[in-house]
Amino acid sequence: MRASSKSVLTGVLLGLMGSAYAVSPLVRPAALEPALRDGIVGALNYLLTTQIDCSDQLEPGGYLCNKQSKSEKRVQGGWDSVIDPTFKILNGISVLDSNMFVTAAVLYPYWFLDSTAIPALDTRRSAELGMQQINLHRRGEGYSFWTNLGPGLGSVDRIGPMNISTTLLSSQVEVVRRLEKTTRLQIIPDDIRWVDGAFTDANSALKADVLFSVPSDADDTALGIISNYNFLQDRIAAQPSERELEFLKSVISNGHAINRFTDTMENRSRRPFRATPRCQERAARGDNPYADLAFVRECSLDDAREFWRYDAYAAESSFTGSYLTWLQPETENPFAQPEKGVLLPGQNSIDCVVIANALLAISSTGLKDNPEFRGPYEASCNTVTNLILDERDRIRRKASGRSDGKDTDAVWSYCGLFYPGHLLFPYKLSRAVRDGGACKDLSNERDQRRFNQAVGALAAEVIAEQKGDHWFEPMDASTEMPTAMATVTLLNLGSELAELGGVPASRLDESIRKGLTFLVREKDPKPALNGLPSYTFEPGLFFGGGGLNEIAFWRSPAVTTAIFLEGAIKFLQGRHLSTHLASAQPDRAKLVMSRLRTEGGLAAFDAAQVPVDDAGFKSRYLSDFLGDAARIASTHESRERDFPLTAKERFEVIVPRKHSASFEAGLQITDRGEYGVVGLQFETGEIVEAGTARAAYYLVKMKTRAATNTADARDVNWRMEASFLGISSDSPMIRDEMGFLPVVIVKEKDLASLETHLLQANAQLPMVALGPSLRLDLQVGAKMLGLVYKEMKRTGSDELSRARGGSLGELELGVEVRYRNTLSMGAAVRSGYHLMDVRGGDTRREPSRPLTASAKLNLNISQNVNVGVEYVQVKDNLLYEKPEKRVNLMLGVKWK
Repeated sequence: MRASSKSVLTGVLLGLMGSAYAVSPLVRPAALEPALRDGIVGALNYLLTTQIDCSDQLEPGGYLCNKQSKSEKRVQGGWDSVIDPTFKILNGISVLDSNMFVTAAVLYPYWFLDSTAIPALDTRRSAELGMQQINLHRRGEGYSFWTNLGPGLGSVDRIGPMNISTTLLSSQVEVVRRLEKTTRLQIIPDDIRWVDGAFTDANSALKADVLFSVPSDADDTALGIISNYNFLQDRIAAQPSERELEFLKSVISNGHAINRFTDTMENRSRRPFRATPRCQERAARGDNPYADLAFVRECSLDDAREFWRYDAYAAESSFTGSYLTWLQPETENPFAQPEKGVLLPGQNSIDCVVIANALLAISSTGLKDNPEFRGPYEASCNTVTNLILDERDRIRRKASGRSDGKDTDAVWSYCGLFYPGHLLFPYKLSRAVRDGGACKDLSNERDQRRFNQAVGALAAEVIAEQKGDHWFEPMDASTEMPTAMATVTLLNLGSELAELGGVPASRLDESIRKGLTFLVREKDPKPALNGLPSYTFEPGLFFGGGGLNEIAFWRSPAVTTAIFLEGAIKFLQGRHLSTHLASAQPDRAKLVMSRLRTEGGLAAFDAAQVPVDDAGFKSRYLSDFLGDAARIASTHESRERDFPLTAKERFEVIVPRKHSASFEAGLQITDRGEYGVVGLQFETGEIVEAGTARAAYYLVKMKTRAATNTADARDVNWRMEASFLGISSDSPMIRDEMGFLPVVIVKEKDLASLETHLLQANAQLPMVALGPSLRLDLQVGAKMLGLVYKEMKRTGSDELSRARGGSLGELELGVEVRYRNTLSMGAAVRSGYHLMDVRGGDTRREPSRPLTASAKLNLNISQNVNVGVEYVQVKDNLLYEKPEKRVNLMLGVKWK
C-alpha cells in the first residue's frame, strides 16, 4: 500500500475534514448527486491505497511482490482478486490471484476522470503502475490473462496463477485418471476430458504446467490495446513522445491477431470432434460436418452455450465470421509451440463478452475503418445481433445452453463461456457501443436496424430484471456488482436505445437513480485513509473457469468498486441524457475534479466536463498508420515475437546460501587404513537473487569411501569416493520430494548451481613445517564423470542463462595451514572441462572451462566434530558476466 503525496495546504485541509468522513448519512433521492460525489472520492481513495505497490520488496524478475508468504504472491501494480473453487469439499478456501483483467477493469474509470487538481486523489502514478503490470502480460501475438512465471516443471516459459501448485493439481487429476483405469468408470466429465492431454508424451515441454499455460487470447489482448490507447493518448496529447507513439502503434497492431482468428470455414477446417467411429463416419460425409445438426448434437466438442449459432447461422453452415477467443489455430497437435501456450481442448470458442471487448478495442483505435478489418468487425456486430434476437426479431431463447436443457432464459444471459455473471455481456457491449462507437456504421441498412433494435431490446431486458432498486446474480446471490454493471449499462446505452426497446426516458432515468441510490447505501465504509473517506463493495464474480460446471469463480472488491466509480462519473456527466447513435466515433469525456471540500458531512468537489478530441489525435498521430493495412501488419510481425515479460531490470548474481552437515560411519581395519566407510552429507539452504530468497532446497549425498595412509595418518591422506545425489526442493512454485531415489533429475528454478561427480580423488600432502604445531600442506584433487547444472541472469541484460551438461573432469590445487589438527585455513583453485547445453536467447552446446577459487576456515571442536565456513567464487565466461559467489557453513560429525 502507498500513501498519495499531497501539498502541505491540502494536508491541513484534509486533516480538518477527516472526522467528517467517519459515517455518511443515509441517502435521500434528492441527495443522490452529493452522495455520488462523496462516493467518487471514497471509491477512488480506496483504489489508490489498495493498489499493489511494493517497489522496495520486489522478488527476482522485477515484478513479483514479496509479502513473506509463499501463498501470497502478487504482481506489482495490480489489485487483489481471489479464486474461489466451486467444489463443495473446498468451500471456504480462496486463493489469492493477480491477473491482467482486474488491473484493466480497475483502470477503466481512470480514462474518464481528471483528478490532477487534487494531489491526494491524483491517478497518474497509479495509472503508470497499472500499465506497467498490464504490459507484463504481452506475449507473442497478444496479451495473456496471467503473467510469465518462467520455466517450472518443464523447459519453456509458462503462465499461470502464482499461488496454485500445478504439481498438486496434476497429481490429483492423475489419481482420478488411474482410478478410472482401475474401476473402468468414467469419473472425469466429457466436457473436460481434454485434461487427458496434459499427460501425453507430446507434452514434454510444459508437463503439468500446461493445465494453466493457455495461449494469448482476444479478450486480454483487447483490454491491453484499449488500456494502452487511452493511457498513451492522454500522455501523448499532453506531451508528444515519438517513443511512446511507436509503442502505441505496436500495441494497436496486436489487433491484427484478433482480426485473423475468426469463426470461418477457412480457419476452422481442422476443428476437432469426438473421436468415435460413428462421428468419424459422419464427418467423412461432407466438407463441413457442422452444417449437420445431428452431427453437432452427437459429436461436437463445443460448449452447449455456443449451440445457438447452429440455429441462427444454418444458412452460413454455422460459421458466424466473428472474433474467436484464443489467438491460436485449431490443430491436431496443440503442443507444437508450447512457448506460446497450449490450447488443451484443441479448439477455439465463441464467447460474447470476448467479442464485446474486441469490438471496443477495434472500434476505439480506429482499426474498424481499415478495409482489412472491416469484414470480421461487421460479422462480430451481426453476431451480437443474432445472439440477442432470433429470426423473428424477438429475444432469442432457443439453445441458451442451460444445463437443465430448458430454453426459457435468453441466450444473451448464458453466452459468456468465461464470464458466468450474466450482466457482464450487457455491460461490456454497452462500453463498446458508447465508449468505442462500435457497430453504428454497418454497411447494410437492415443489419444496422437490427443491431440497434437488438441493443434496445437488451436495455429493456436489463431494466425488466431490476428487483425494486437493485439487480441480482443467480450464480452467487450477489447484488452490488450486478447492480453496478446494470446501472453503467443503462447509462452507456442512454435514452435513444432504451426507447427503441420500448422504455421511455423517464423509466430509464428512474431505474438508473434507484440503482445508484442502492449502491451508495450499500457501500462498505473503511477507516479514513489520507484524511479521506474510503468505500468499497462486495466482491461479486467477474470471471469463471470455463465449462458448464464452473470449477472456480474470480472475485475482487476492487473490480466492483471501479464499476461503481465508472457509473458515478458517467451519471454526473449526464451520459444517459445525451444522444449518440448518429456518431460512430469513440465517446470519451473527462470529469475534471477540483476544490475538494466537505458539505453536510460528505466529500464534495467542483466538477467540469472536458471532451477528449479523439478524432484530432488520430488525425495528427495515427492517420497514416491506421489507413495502411500493410503497415499495421508489418508492425505486428516485425516486433519481437516473444515479448520479454520480465521487467527490464539489472540483477546481481544469484547467491546460494548453504548450510551442510556430514555424518560418516565405518570400520577401521588398521591404524593405516579404513574401508567400507558409508558417508551421508545433508545440505540445506536457499537461493538468493537480487537480495531476495527465491527457493529453498535440501540435498543428500550418499557415498562410500576407502582411504589409506601411505606413511603417517597425520601426513598423507588419500581418498577415493563415489557419490550419489538425492534432492528434495521446497520453492514458492513447486514442491517435489524424491527422497527414496538415490539419483534424481535436478529441476530448474530449484537450484542455481549444482555439481556432483561419481568419482573423486583427494590427497593432502605435507610441504613444510612452519613451527612446532604449525604446518603447510598441499592439497591435490581430481573429479571425473559428473553432472553440472547452473543458472544465472546476465547482469546488464534480460537474458537468463541455464546450462545442464556433463563434467568430464576437474583438477584442484591448493594449500592449507594447520595448527595442531585443531584449526586450519586453506585456499584452493579448481578448473576443468564441461560440455554444456546452454539455454538463453537460444540453445547451443558449448564447452565450459570454469575457474573456481575458494577459501575456508575449519575448527575441530573434538576428534569427531568439526565446524567450518567456506567462501567460493566461480568464474565461467560461458554463463556469467560476474563471478558467482557462495558462502557455505559446515558441520561434520564422525563415528568409527
